Parts: sequence; C-alpha cells; structure tokens
Amino acid sequence: MTALTLPRFNGRAISIHPLAIITVLGLGLRLRLIGQAQLWYDESGSLWMVSLPFVRMVAATAGDAHPPLYLTLLWAWVRLAGSSEAAVRLPSAIASVLCIPLTYAIAKRLQFSRAVSLSAAVLVAVLPAQLYYAQEARMYSLLTLEVSVALYAALTRRWWLLGLALTAGYWTHNYGLLFAVPINLAALWQIRTDLRGASRSIISAEMAWWFVVNVAAVAAWFPWFAVLVGQMREVAAGYWLQPVTPGAALYAMYMIVWAFSPGAALQAHAALLAFGAVTFATWRALRVRHAGAVWCAAVVATAFAVPIVLSITWRPVLLFRGLLPASIPLCILFAWAFVDGLTARRRLAVALLAAPTLLAAGVLYYVNVPEQKGDAAILKYIDWRPGDVVYHANDGSLQIAHVYAPATWPQYELPAVGWRDVGALSPVTRDAYGVQVASLDSLTWRRAWLVYAANPMTAAAEDQAITDLLQRYFHQVIYEHRDTMTHQAIYLLWNRTEGVP
Repeated sequence: MTALTLPRFNGRAISIHPLAIITVLGLGLRLRLIGQAQLWYDESGSLWMVSLPFVRMVAATAGDAHPPLYLTLLWAWVRLAGSSEAAVRLPSAIASVLCIPLTYAIAKRLQFSRAVSLSAAVLVAVLPAQLYYAQEARMYSLLTLEVSVALYAALTRRWWLLGLALTAGYWTHNYGLLFAVPINLAALWQIRTDLRGASRSIISAEMAWWFVVNVAAVAAWFPWFAVLVGQMREVAAGYWLQPVTPGAALYAMYMIVWAFSPGAALQAHAALLAFGAVTFATWRALRVRHAGAVWCAAVVATAFAVPIVLSITWRPVLLFRGLLPASIPLCILFAWAFVDGLTARRRLAVALLAAPTLLAAGVLYYVNVPEQKGDAAILKYIDWRPGDVVYHANDGSLQIAHVYAPATWPQYELPAVGWRDVGALSPVTRDAYGVQVASLDSLTWRRAWLVYAANPMTAAAEDQAITDLLQRYFHQVIYEHRDTMTHQAIYLLWNRTEGVP
C-alpha cells in the first residue's frame, strides 16, 4: 500500500501584492454606507429614467443633457439587482474600484517607481471626490474608468482598446468628447517617444492605426450627433452653468479632489492644501523634467483648458463633475511630487501636513453622508388621504417624490406659463417620464398638498404663481425651511368648492 504524502505548506510561497490590499480597501470604503443616503435630484432622475421601458428611456435621455450608455447599463442592472439605493449606486462603485489598479498600471507604464505607483493607487482609493462619485447613481465614475482605460491604451499603443474606450466615453457623457483632446495628445506623445529613430514607414503605419481608431470611434458615436445638437439647443434655453472665472476654475480643481466632504471648518485648509499641492507638483515636474510627471501635468492642464476655452469662446461648459477623470493623472502627479526623491524627513512633513486633512475629510464624508445626498424627508409631512392631490411647483421635488412617494398618490406639476426654471427638465424628457402637468383649477380635489422647492435657479414668475395660489385658497403651512440658498415648504390647501373643514 502506497502511503499518501501531503505536500508541505510553505508560508513564504504565499504573497499578497500591496495593490490587492489597496484595491480591497478602496472597495470597502466605496461599499460602506452606500445605501445610507437617499437619492438626490440627479440620482432620482437616473432611477426614473431606467424604470421606463427602454425606448421611452432613450427618448427621456435624448431630451436631457447626456448620451445614453450609462443609463442603458443601469437599465439592465436594476432589472437584475433591484432599485434600492445601494443597488443603483453599485455600478458606479465597481467602476471606481477598477480605477485603482488602473492608476497603478498607468503609473508603472510612465516608469514611476513602485512606491510612487502604489502611493497613487492609495490616493485614488481614499480621495473624497472618488468616494463621493463612487456612491452616486450617475455616470461620472464610469467616465473616469473609460478615460483611464483610454489613457492606458494610448500609453501602451493598444489602438483597438483606445477606440473602444473613446467610443464608450463619447456615449457616456459629453465630456468624453472633450477628453478626446488630452487622450489623443497623450497618444501622439507616446508614438513620438516610442518610435524615436524608427523608419518613416513604421511611424506612418502607427499613425495610420491611431487615425483609423479615432475615425471609427467618431463614426460609432455619430448617430447621436443630431441628438446632441438638439440637446445643446435645449440646454441653451435654460442654461445653468455660469461664465468661467478664475474662481470657477479653482473651484473645479478643488472639487475633483475633495468634493463636498470638508465642512466649513476644514474648507479653507483643504483648499490651500489642494492648490498648494497642484502648484508644487507642477513646478517640480517642470523643474525636474521627469517625462511621466510632465505627461500627467499636461493631461490635467489640457483637460481643464478645453472646457475653459470653450466657455470663453462659445458658452459656459465648465462642469467640475465632468472633470473627475483628470483626478487620476493628478493623483499620480501628487504621488510622484511628494514621494519620489524626497528625504524621509520631508516625506514625514508631507504626511503630517496632508494626512490629517485627508482623514478628517473622509470621516466627515461618512458622518454627513445622509445629508450630502437626497432630501426626501420632507415627504413625511404629507398626510395623504383619498381625494387628495400632491401638487409640485417644479421638477425639483417631483423627481424625488416619484421615487419615494407611494404610487397611490396622484402627483401633478404646476404648468410653466411664460417662464422656465434654469436647468428644468425639457418638454421631451417630461413627456417621456409621463409627468402630469395641470393647473390646480382643472383638477378634482378636496385637499392639495403643495410642495414648494425653490433655489437661485427658480424663476421669479414661478414664485409669483405660488403666491397667487396661496392667496386664492385657504391654506395651512405644514412645513417651511429657509436658508440663504433654498426655500422648502409644504402647504395644505383646501378647495372652497368642496368645503373647508
């Protein structure tokens, strides 16, 4: 009888790459409290759209301001995973997690050291802006992943992958078109670097592949072009982006690092830390002339320059959320500037300066996460009974109420007669949603719960229309809250023709 010999276990044979630990850490941070906060206005819009039949969803998207790829993926996902807050945000979390090892791969390709590459991955794993959009049911984490894949493809000259990533970016967000500029500049830089001294035929062949994949990406996206023109025309009628100022550009840089995490007490310190880090890292890249660092600085600078130039020469398009993909090369630049070539004492000084703010911002994010997103709590003040109607002054409350209010509530929206709130839903999107727009006089009701949500983008004529309603009907203030920017209220109106209790 032959004895069974078990192999000896050698503990030293098992090793875990630090990148795996960093990625698992990033996943844990993105999943923590992912379903805690209610959906806010934009997220409620995402869920409303994907709850529609597919054709109506695409129609609603066409009337909005974005292409449909993200919503198409989410449309399929919610039919598998459900429509809870955690479920609808999970695709964004997954896309964000994938950016962590991709950041490491980009940094290694740029010939940064292992320490720099791992440090960059750590920054992406814990950066408050990355956490915020990883827990948002919108397309910004997906766009960040697509742009990062495109940058990696450009660096490795994988032209088929570049074409796929560009196409996906074009169909995910209109900023995908703007990011094509820094991505293709990076691709041309890589061709020049890798093929220096090569024959003209080899360079021509490589340039031909680069050209073909760009043409193919544009051709694959081009069916949406006519829709984009219509979207721009619709957006121009109710544009909410403000003209670009130096402060707006600095604010965009601040937001792709910190998002909304620092409170009022930390905001000034966080801003100085971010702007100081950007200034020092850029200065050091230009001074040392490290090719990878200059590449990162150029990608970030170009990503900001394109929307700023368009905003100055055409119309305002600077959207800080759309610039989130620039945070990936920015993290690599930060990691290099504060890790590579610095003495242990200086690294300790950097850690003591930056780590407390980063940690505090991260903690504040989780402490305040329920208040940082949606606000459906106002609906608890509505004591709906059969025969009542819920009447919304504008889209701001209607979109959230559609998700969180009981389906038995008949909900209507005030007609916008001669006015339009800045950033309001387009008529095309409203029709695809199936929004019921009607004057209160045309409805049959005994009590009407008037939900009023006003902000600086609310038209003055809408305010007047609400005032007129309150003057015409006996009413009671059920809830009201004002601050420097918003006015939220719920009024209970009684119909005189039905009698007043």
